[in-house]
Amino acid sequence: WTSVVELGAVIGEVIAAGHGGRWVRDREQLSTIPFVFGHENSVMVVFDKVERFFERGASEAPTALLRILEDEGEEGEVMFNLRPAGWGARSFAHCRPLIEQDHPEMPLVALVLDLPNTTRSVPSDVEDPEALEARARVNIAGIQVTIDELDLQGHAVLASHGDYYASEKLLDPDHMAELHRKHGADLLLAAVPRKGVLFTLSAMMSAEASALMMALAHGQHDDAPPNERLSPLVFLVQEGQVVGLVRFDEPEEDAIPEAAVDESDPNPPTKGFWARLFGG
Repeated sequence: WTSVVELGAVIGEVIAAGHGGRWVRDREQLSTIPFVFGHENSVMVVFDKVERFFERGASEAPTALLRILEDEGEEGEVMFNLRPAGWGARSFAHCRPLIEQDHPEMPLVALVLDLPNTTRSVPSDVEDPEALEARARVNIAGIQVTIDELDLQGHAVLASHGDYYASEKLLDPDHMAELHRKHGADLLLAAVPRKGVLFTLSAMMSAEASALMMALAHGQHDDAPPNERLSPLVFLVQEGQVVGLVRFDEPEEDAIPEAAVDESDPNPPTKGFWARLFGG
């Protein structure tokens, strides 16, 4: 905690020297240490950022606060930006669920301004959000990404990557139409487990293939740095549009017909589908 306080104090003084501002009391209880840095009409939760840096490493480096200040006065293009369900700014930023289905891990689609070093959230009370969303659709369509094929236990998964907004290509109907063609399928499974990547797989396959896709999404989500995690969910895409959420209901153990159990099998299927497929 001494290190948190010392590094946070240094960051605050660097901000003050280069951009002005001062320490103020944290009346909203935004961080463990009850001071935030007031700058013009906003506050920077410096100690919270430093605490996360010590917990999570370089992905949470407090120098990001300096990059935010460097972008002050910049006007960027409006873009879609996927955010996790628990995004802290969801109450005051313009955002909506990816699809209207109730799920605790449903990612959010936010509107942001793309700046040289960072993004700036569009506030929830912005005028004419429909016009901004129309501009964001045009701008996302202009993002160029790389599409690579991955072998997922014999199933061809396509990974769209190579740009900060690669995950948001899920919201680009033209890009999704290209993926439909590459997969040769009218229905796709899609996942955006982490920032900067979009995974797709033909939905016209077996239940095992769907389960593998779900395992991929969960694994990628859990392995990503916390500030890069989006959602472990898998979505159904039809005609370039996200139309539903893929759910997997594991059969009850007593639903396995007795005749289907091979007594000579050292690993009989009594654990359920997930355990049999992934070995535990």
